[in-house]
Amino acid sequence: MSESQVSLQPTDIERLAAIDDLVHFRKYPFDYDGDPYKFKIHHLLSAFERTKLKLLSFEELSKWADLLEFRDDLVFTGSRQEETDAVSNAIFLLANPELSDLSGIDLLVYLENKLASV
Repeated sequence: MSESQVSLQPTDIERLAAIDDLVHFRKYPFDYDGDPYKFKIHHLLSAFERTKLKLLSFEELSKWADLLEFRDDLVFTGSRQEETDAVSNAIFLLANPELSDLSGIDLLVYLENKLASV
């Protein structure tokens, strides 16, 4: 099948457009000074649930966390500082699983328990 015959789904087109914008610094500047998106514990728990249901692999979860980890247009926030710190730490460990003694689903369960205790 030639390039002109490839049928792209709308999500493929949106993904390619987002990547093109990112590569060309159009919509995703590294220095962001607007109101950041507030990433909360429920976002993380939702991703954990998707992973446990096998809708996401642990590798996909890890890559997702890596994309989120240092964004200027996103802040980790909780109802208390302990919750904010726990969410931030969970994203860090998911993005860098090689820094943990645990891996895969064991790391996910550990982080889920830590989040439940804050």
